Amino acid sequence: MKRQSEGGSARGVDLRHLPVEFNDVNSAGWLGPFIMLFAFVWGGGPTGFLVQNILNGTFEPGMLLVLFFTVLGAGLFIFGFVLTFHKERYRISSEEVCCTTQKFRRSEQWREPLANYQGVVMRSEYHKRSGRHGSSYTLYIVELRHPQHEKTVLLCQSRSDRSVRRIWEDSAKALRKTAMEYVDGKLHTREPEDLDKSVRDLMQEGKVKWEDVSLDVPPDGVRLGYDQGSYVFTVSHCNAPWPVMKVLGLIVAGLIALLTVTGIYFIAGLAALAVLWQIFWLYGVKTELKVNSQRIEKAFLYPWGKSGTAVLEAGRIEGIQFKSSADNRGGSRDKLVITTDQEGMVRISTGWITNETLEWLRSAMLKALSL
Repeated sequence: MKRQSEGGSARGVDLRHLPVEFNDVNSAGWLGPFIMLFAFVWGGGPTGFLVQNILNGTFEPGMLLVLFFTVLGAGLFIFGFVLTFHKERYRISSEEVCCTTQKFRRSEQWREPLANYQGVVMRSEYHKRSGRHGSSYTLYIVELRHPQHEKTVLLCQSRSDRSVRRIWEDSAKALRKTAMEYVDGKLHTREPEDLDKSVRDLMQEGKVKWEDVSLDVPPDGVRLGYDQGSYVFTVSHCNAPWPVMKVLGLIVAGLIALLTVTGIYFIAGLAALAVLWQIFWLYGVKTELKVNSQRIEKAFLYPWGKSGTAVLEAGRIEGIQFKSSADNRGGSRDKLVITTDQEGMVRISTGWITNETLEWLRSAMLKALSL
């Protein structure tokens, strides 16, 4: 199976040379045999102990509790057996998609003309594990979408967004299908011939919607300057009213005081550190964006200087997009991202900035790129 891969980046099905055959990206692989082995150890030992006592005449009624391990082990063994022999293999050509599902003692197959597929979709899903210490993560997904969900083909799935955009674009171009992605909760489309064009080229062709905002009066939370041919946007990470922040501060201070009085010093200390870091991030750190017709430079401004500078060439910038929490199924707050053909998504840290300010910032950056 051919796959695209880069060090530390996402991996997906390589469709650049059709036809291509590959197993389901979510194939269980070694999981089935592992479950069978676990079930054998889990249920085999206790079952052997029970049988040996019956044969030796030393059986007692209390030993029937061992049957719990026998029944559970048998169920797990059957599940692993079925999983081992259940495989889905796809074949994609320039005319059709064929899927063969191999099950124990039989197989099923369906074929679908490639023309019936809507396009190649790039999307993300937010997942949060349950439990007190459950962590959260985001899956970045590329799929060949069909109106019937069971015929949709998964092409890439990764926890890293690095290279996912490249896989999405290469797949759409190879199949000559519309490239689709979610922007501000809506499904936006790009034709294959537009995928190699920069946002500046698309603006000249009238294929990017943006508002011709005034650069003279920026909104609250954004400071605008001009330095050696570049517009310099300095974005604060918090635009919440100060009275609101004071009320929230008093509530948090009261909670920390209560924890301290009750003797929970460790948790109180952690809470205090978390609050101090959040205050520092919101009020002490800003994001600087230097934009001209050739590039965008993004950096963090700390009280002691500038750090984390990233330089993005204008010819490689594919979009400046407003990503709402709906695009990630509620897994993140609304944000602004710069999409490129080399780094994937470059996020612009904006903290508690309003959506109206984010929309203005997007249009202002696009205008500065076009000048």
